[in-house]
Amino acid sequence: LYQSKDNVRGMVPGRQIVLLDVENLVGVGRVTEGDIELLSVRLSNVLPIDRNDIVIIGGDCKNAFCLDDLARRYGGCVVWGVGRDGADIALSTAFAEIPPSAWDCPYSPVTRLVIGSGDHHFAPIANSARSKGRQVLTISRWFSLSNDLARTADTCLTLQI
Repeated sequence: LYQSKDNVRGMVPGRQIVLLDVENLVGVGRVTEGDIELLSVRLSNVLPIDRNDIVIIGGDCKNAFCLDDLARRYGGCVVWGVGRDGADIALSTAFAEIPPSAWDCPYSPVTRLVIGSGDHHFAPIANSARSKGRQVLTISRWFSLSNDLARTADTCLTLQI
């Protein structure tokens, strides 16, 4: 399912928090420069990311150069995790450390959380954002979106990578 940039951005005005589990999105443990390029193109087709958005990218340090490249493209930062759920844990920790002042800035409040993963570990994060009155958008690969996360999200998009 693809929506135009205007439709996705038009759903919610304001800033967004974007959590990207790159290894989950591309479906491999070892990410290549080609994977990052393709992911960037696919994301740009469905989700405009602004320099004012809070972008956090999670992954294993074996993918350091590729993840750093993606973070630079979006003005974000990378958090590192090791093992099967390493990126999930690192992203969850980083999300929990976002100060309330970032959420409720009177000039540019966070109005949406974007979860670039289909993993069930992100359902509590989605619930937390919803409890703050924010919309939740998930972006995942086909058949990788967990039922828990899908039930919590306002909108679910599928990427073909």
